[in-house]
Amino acid sequence: MPKSKSKSESKSKKDSGSEAPARKSDYQYQKDFGGFNNFMHSYGLKTWDHDDIREGKAIIEAFREQDQKDHFAVVLAITDYRYP
Repeated sequence: MPKSKSKSESKSKKDSGSEAPARKSDYQYQKDFGGFNNFMHSYGLKTWDHDDIREGKAIIEAFREQDQKDHFAVVLAITDYRYP
């Protein structure tokens, strides 16, 4: 019979920080600007123009990619500090 992991073993793997952060929704990024309209206007985009809306979505996707890169850079920095 395989040995089951204790709660502390499972938690330590989960808290290691090596996994990608939870994916933030478009709404969450827009909310940081005060909502969809403010987000679009802050980049000079029109809320009624479909091309501008696509551009807004591309900006959010770039934010998402940068957040992921930042997360892994921090994980690498911590890992290198702990294990020189």
